Amino acid sequence: MRINGFLKTIKFSAWRGYLFTVALVALSTWLKELAEPEIIPANVPILYILSIVITATFFGLGPALLCCVLSLLAFDYFFLAPSHGFSLTIQIVPILLLFLAVGITISYLSARLHRKTAEANKETAVRRQSELELTAYRGRLEELVKERTATLEKVNRDLTEEIAEHEKDERALKESEERLRRSQEIAHLGSWELDLANSSLTWSDEVYHIFGLKSQEFAATYEAFLEAIHPGDRAAVDSAYSGSVKEGRDGYEIEHRIIRKGTGEVRYVYEKCQHIRDENGRIVRSLGMVQDITERKEIEEALQKSYDILETRVQERTAELGEINKTLVTEIAEHKLAREAINYERKRFIDVLNMLPAYVVLLTPDYHVPFANRFFEERFGRSGGKRCFEYLFQRTEPCENCETYKVLKTNAPHHWEWVGPDGRNYDIYDFPFADVDGSPLIMEMGIDITLQKRAQEALRKAHDDLEIRVRERTGELSETNQLLEMEIRDRKEAEEREKQAAQVWQATFDSISDMISIQDKDFKIVRVNKAYADAVSKSPDELQGKHCYEAIHDTQCPLEKCPHHETLHTGRTASREMFEQRFGAYFEVTTSPVFNSAGEVTGTVHTMRDITERKKAEQFKDEFIGLVSHELRTPMTVITGSLRTAVSPGISPEDREILLQNAIEGADSLSAILENLLELSRYQAGRLQLRAGSVFIPEIAGKVVERIEPHAEGRTFLLDFPGELPVVQADPMRVERILYNLLENAVKYSPESSKIRVFAKKDKKMVVTGVADEGIGISPEDQGRIFELFERLGTASRSQGLGLGLVVCKRLAEAQGGRIWVESEKGKGSTFYFTLPLASENP
Repeated sequence: MRINGFLKTIKFSAWRGYLFTVALVALSTWLKELAEPEIIPANVPILYILSIVITATFFGLGPALLCCVLSLLAFDYFFLAPSHGFSLTIQIVPILLLFLAVGITISYLSARLHRKTAEANKETAVRRQSELELTAYRGRLEELVKERTATLEKVNRDLTEEIAEHEKDERALKESEERLRRSQEIAHLGSWELDLANSSLTWSDEVYHIFGLKSQEFAATYEAFLEAIHPGDRAAVDSAYSGSVKEGRDGYEIEHRIIRKGTGEVRYVYEKCQHIRDENGRIVRSLGMVQDITERKEIEEALQKSYDILETRVQERTAELGEINKTLVTEIAEHKLAREAINYERKRFIDVLNMLPAYVVLLTPDYHVPFANRFFEERFGRSGGKRCFEYLFQRTEPCENCETYKVLKTNAPHHWEWVGPDGRNYDIYDFPFADVDGSPLIMEMGIDITLQKRAQEALRKAHDDLEIRVRERTGELSETNQLLEMEIRDRKEAEEREKQAAQVWQATFDSISDMISIQDKDFKIVRVNKAYADAVSKSPDELQGKHCYEAIHDTQCPLEKCPHHETLHTGRTASREMFEQRFGAYFEVTTSPVFNSAGEVTGTVHTMRDITERKKAEQFKDEFIGLVSHELRTPMTVITGSLRTAVSPGISPEDREILLQNAIEGADSLSAILENLLELSRYQAGRLQLRAGSVFIPEIAGKVVERIEPHAEGRTFLLDFPGELPVVQADPMRVERILYNLLENAVKYSPESSKIRVFAKKDKKMVVTGVADEGIGISPEDQGRIFELFERLGTASRSQGLGLGLVVCKRLAEAQGGRIWVESEKGKGSTFYFTLPLASENP
C-alpha cells in the first residue's frame, strides 16, 4: 500500500511539474536580474542549474528536460552578450553546450533513479505474490493429502509399520533440513571472474576451498577450471558457458560435479554466472558464484530413495486401489516438486542473507535503499521509497558527517561503530560495491554488539573500580599514565590529520594541469605531479632523484638562465618564457623558493605552464595589426597626397582632375579594404545579417564591371551569360561584394591587355558563376591556402593587400547556402567558381 500510494503521488505531481518548471525558470531569471554582478556574475548560470536540480528531484525527466531548454534560452537571451538577443558566437557556443550537458546529465540521473525505484518495487511485489501463491498451494496440497489419508485410513491399517517407518524417515528428514538450515546460516559462497580479453580467471578463497585446491596449484585459466570438472559433466558445463556467450544471453545456471585434486572426492556444486558487456553490447567479462551443494544432493537422494521404497510397498499391498494410488502418486510427485522448488529457493543467495544474524543493506549515492535483508527490516522497518535519513532519523537532510558515505569518497572499506534508532550498538562494515550496470553502491553489514558492549561496559566498570583502588594507593603513577595516554592519543590524532592532509594535498597536486615539480638544491627531483609525469612518459617514482634538466631538456647540465638556479641564489620567485624543443611548445617557467625552519632555501617549486596558444595569438595579432596599418596607410597616403597637390597653386585643371581621380581611386581602395574587414568581423561575431531576395547574376556582374573597368588598365571584360539564366535566392549587396573581390583579384594578377571573362550557368538547384583570367595561375599546393586569412597570390612585388578578399568571398558564399573553389594551372590563368541556390519563384 505504501508503494502504490507513492506511485500515485508521483503521477499526480507529474502534470504539475511542467507548470512548476515554467514558473521556476521565470523566478530564476527575475532573481538573476535583481542580483548584483559581484554576487552572481552574468555569465554564471548557478540559479538555472539549481532550477534543473529541483525540477529533476521532484518531477522527473520530462519537466527536467523542459527546464533545461527554457533555462538555456533564457540564459542566452538575457545574460550573454549581446543582452536581450540570441547569440551563437564561437565564445558563447562552448558555454551553452556545457550548460546543456549539465542539464541533460541531471535529468538522466533523475530518470534512472525513478526507473530503478520502480523496478525494485515491481520485483518486491512479484516476489511477495510468488510467496503467497506458493504458501496457498502448499496449504491446499496439505488439505488434499489429509482428505486422501482419511479415505484410505482403513485400507492402510496394515501399513502402520511402514507408515511409522516413513514418519521416522520424515523426522530424520526434518532434522536433516534443520541441520541444513543451520549450515546455510554460516555458509560461504565462492565467487569467480573471467576476463575474456586476456582469458584470465580469478577465484575467491572459498572457491579454492570448495575445489580442494591451493592458489599456487591452479593455472588461473578457463581450461584449468574445466580440468577440475567431473568428466561426465565437463561437456555440459563447457556448453552452458560457451553457449551463453555465443548466443548473447545474460548468464546461465547449472549444477554439476567436481573432483577434488589429491583426495579424488566427488562433490556437487551449484554455479551461476552473469555476463558483463561493454558500451557496444559485447560480452567482455563474466562474474559467477559457486556453492557446495553436496549435502543437499545426498539428502535429496535419501529422500528420493525413501519415497521410492514407500511407493513400492504401497503398490504391492494396495493393488486394488490402483486408480486412487495413481492419483495419490501424482499428488505426491507434485508435492515433491513443490518441496524441491521450496528447497531450491531457500538455497538462493538472498535467503542466505535473510538468515544472517546481522543486517545487510545496499545504499545508492542519493541515499535510497534498493535492498535490505530481513534482519534490517525487522529492526528498522521498510524504507517505502524514502531515503535512509528520512525514515531512520526523520531528518529532511543527510547527516552532516555520515560515516557510511565516506566509502564513496575513499573507495575503500570502512569500519566503525553506530548506535541505531533502536538504541542498540552495531559494529558496521562498509564496502564499495558496483551494480550490474556499473553504477556505484555501498554495501553495509551491521552486527549487533549490544551484549558485547554491555559486557565491555561491565568490564570497564570493574576496571574503573580497580583503578580507583589503585589510584588511591598510586595517585602519582595514575597521573603519569593519564599524561602518557593523552600524549599518545594526541600523537595518533596528529598523525591521522597529517595523513588526511597529505592525501588531500596529493589529490590537489595531481589535479593541476600545469607541470609541477619540487626540486632540491642539487637540481634533483623530489616529487612531480601527474601532468609532469605524463608529459615525459615516466612514472613519478621513476623521476624521483633524477636531475630536472635530464628529465625535461635531455641535457647533462642546467640551462644558462635557469629560473631554479636564480631562485636558489636570490631566495625570490623567478620566471622565464622559453621554447622547449622536446615538446615543440612555449612554456612559462616559474620557480618559488622552499625554506627550511632556519629560513634557508632548500629547493624550489618548479611550474611549467604551456603558453603556446597564447604565443600564437600574440603573433597573429602583431601580424594582423602590421598588415592592417600598412594597407590602410597606402590608400590614405594616395588620398592625402593627391588632395594636397590638387589644392596647390599653379596646378592646371587637367592635372587637378587627374589628382582628384587618384584620390577617388584611393578612397575606393580604402572603402573596399574596410568593407572586407567589416564583413569578416560580422561573420566572426555571428552578426552577419542577410537580406535575401531574388538576384539576377548578369545585372550584378554588369554593375561591378562598370565600377572596376576605369581602373583595369587596358584589360578587357567579357560577360558571357545564357539567355534564360534563372534568378538566385541571395543578398544582392553580398553577391556584388563576392564579384567585386573576384574581379579585383583578376585585374591584380593578370597582365595588361588580357581578357577577363565573367560567366554563369544553371546546375541542378544551383547557379554556378565563374570569373576566369589569363594571369599567373595558382600552383596546386597554394590552392588549398588561398581561402585562409592573410594568404596572398603572387610575389611580394606584385601582391598587395591583406589577403581578405577570398576569405570574405568564402564566408559570404557559404552563409548563403553556396560554396566557392578555384581551378588553375601555374602560368595558364585561374577560374574562380561560386554557387548560389535558385530562387523559389523560378519555374
